[in-house]
Amino acid sequence: MQKLLEKFHHTVITGDTSPVVTSVKKHPRLTPEQQLAIYSDGYILRLLGAIRADYPALLALLGAPAFDGLAQEYVRQTPSVYYNLDFYPHGFADFVAISQQPDFAREVAQLERTISRVFMMEESTPLLPAALEGLTIEGLAGLVLKPRAASQLIAFSYPVSEWLDRQRTNGIVDAPLKQASYVYVYRHNNEVQRTMLQEPSYYLLQEIISGKSVGDALDAVVESHSDMVEPIAAGVQGWLSHWIVDGFFSCREK
Repeated sequence: MQKLLEKFHHTVITGDTSPVVTSVKKHPRLTPEQQLAIYSDGYILRLLGAIRADYPALLALLGAPAFDGLAQEYVRQTPSVYYNLDFYPHGFADFVAISQQPDFAREVAQLERTISRVFMMEESTPLLPAALEGLTIEGLAGLVLKPRAASQLIAFSYPVSEWLDRQRTNGIVDAPLKQASYVYVYRHNNEVQRTMLQEPSYYLLQEIISGKSVGDALDAVVESHSDMVEPIAAGVQGWLSHWIVDGFFSCREK
C-alpha cells in the first residue's frame, strides 16, 4: 500500500500515469489515464491559483497570458514540498527574477512575495513609546532596537511600493520611470504595513536592524555616506520617533 501511495503521489505531482495506470479500476466513461488526470490537473490548478492569489499586481502588469505562462513553467519545474500551500508561491519571485521579464516586473514580484512572506511570519509585540520615557541622549545612543519578527527592509530601483498603491486603487498598470526607492515591510496589529523611506533613513534603519546601537548605527552611516551628514542630523530625531510610534521595533526581552 505504501508503494502504491508513493506511485500515486508521483502521478499527481508529475502527470506521469504509467506507475499506477494498471491499478485503476475500470470506469464506464473514463479511461484510467483520464481518471488520474482529474487528480493531477486539480493539483496543478490549485498551485496556479495560489500563485495568482499572491501576485495580483504582477498579473495585472504582465497580463494573463504572459503571467500564466510563467506560472505554469514554474509549476512544471518546481514541485511543492510544503504541507501549507500558502508557502508554495514564495519561490515564484525568484523564478521571475531569472526570467526574461523587465526589471520592473521582477521588482513587483519581489515586493508581492515580501508582503506574502511577512504576513506568514511570526507576530511580535511592538516596542511602545512609553518604554523609552526618561531616556537621556546617552541612553538613546546606546539603545539597541530589535526589528519586528515579521519584517523586511528592501531597496528597489523603481518606486514599486507607490506604484502598487496606485495599481490597487485605480488599476494603473503602466510601469513608472526608474527611480530608487526604499521600503520597510512589517506586520503590525495583524496587518502588513509598508512605509516608504528616504535614502538616508533607509541606511540608518539598515544599520539599526543589523544589531547596532542607535549611536553606532549613526556613526556607521556617516562614515560610509559622508554626503548624508546634514539630512541625517536634521531628520534622525523625527525618524526614530515615527518608527517607534508606528511599531517598527519589537519589545525588548526582559
